[in-house]
Amino acid sequence: MYFIDFIKSLGKKHRIPVIIYLVFNVVIITCIVGNILVAMGIYALSIILALSPVGEWILRTQMGCKKINRIDYAERLTPIFKEVYARAKQENPLLPDDIELCMNDDKAPNAFATGRKTICLTKGMYENATAEELKGVFAHEFAHIANHDTDLILVVTVGNIIITTMIIVIRFVFRIMSFFGSISNVFGSGQGNAPILIGIVGDVVVAALMWVWTKLGQYLVLATGRAEEYLADDFSLKLGYSEGLCRFLDRFVGERRKGVFAVLSSSHPAKDDRIAKLQQNGCTYRA
Repeated sequence: MYFIDFIKSLGKKHRIPVIIYLVFNVVIITCIVGNILVAMGIYALSIILALSPVGEWILRTQMGCKKINRIDYAERLTPIFKEVYARAKQENPLLPDDIELCMNDDKAPNAFATGRKTICLTKGMYENATAEELKGVFAHEFAHIANHDTDLILVVTVGNIIITTMIIVIRFVFRIMSFFGSISNVFGSGQGNAPILIGIVGDVVVAALMWVWTKLGQYLVLATGRAEEYLADDFSLKLGYSEGLCRFLDRFVGERRKGVFAVLSSSHPAKDDRIAKLQQNGCTYRA
């Protein structure tokens, strides 16, 4: 049932850029291995890996998300999280039963869903947000999991790791060629500088392609972000937490971000547009 629902979610119009990205993954792997059936098999395995606990662990590690062990943190956050979780399950019974709340050390007030079963808030969010704001943001993040937005992040991230690993292997081969070219010159084997030049040029070309591919993937994935944000905001409204979400948007969204949050913010609609949309749909929030 879950995988059928996941496949159906891929057919939504606003996810066309992500579908294009996934197809490009298969094309690139085909170019590397020389066989489309083998490439499709490798990518199918990457999807299985992505949607497994291994994929969840990879994303948690990348984002610095850790389980909340401090008693005082848990005492404040657990009742808030469970209240929103219960309402989210009523609205969408297909939500997993074991979604966990984690925290990272970033000082920027924010929260995000990652993987299939993780919602992570930042230390800055814990320290600065009110209970009402936390509820609004948690409802928004539950929507991302319910809509399979985070599943796509898993598939894209782990698939890209596989491609990147292959590229690193290719670069390593080029470096080995360059190394043995240097050795042959030292011992006067007469092969000249050709192996060295091939290794250097190949390394540079592969590095450039790797950079271009990463940028292309970022833009294609970010292209789906705006529609997904409006859908997640609407889920928060349905659960009755939109005023807290609007208050959070007014207080914190628009601050200068660094690192991953700068990338995430660039994919979101303007906060005034999001608040206006919620107000048009019935939210009573007024600044």
